[in-house]
Amino acid sequence: MNAIDSSVLVALLNEADKHHSKALEMLKGTDVEKVLLLDYIYIEVMNVLKRKYSIDLCRKFMDFLKFWNIEIAMKEFEEIKMANAIFTEKNNLSFEDCLLIAGAMRRNAELITFDEELKSAWNKLKK
Repeated sequence: MNAIDSSVLVALLNEADKHHSKALEMLKGTDVEKVLLLDYIYIEVMNVLKRKYSIDLCRKFMDFLKFWNIEIAMKEFEEIKMANAIFTEKNNLSFEDCLLIAGAMRRNAELITFDEELKSAWNKLKK
């Protein structure tokens, strides 16, 4: 299973994004049935697409999810408790990033992101 960060999804959907090609390459060969899309990542992607780009790109994202039959996973209380523990450690992660790590860890998923700080924290925590 692969937990995908919003930065990768935004780049994937926006052909003008500087990371578009890299997002395509990162997700190449990914089994869409093993994509973990957490609810707060969905919310973040929709907000970024609407604010920075257009509502049409939001629709493209919704169509993408529907076409690939990707479900949105809801967070559970255990993930919030894990995220709280990560958030209160000495790091600069947002609470959303802590939720993403907790959700990925809880589901034994890999984390796919362009965010170097998030990637570093992930690598430390999954050991």
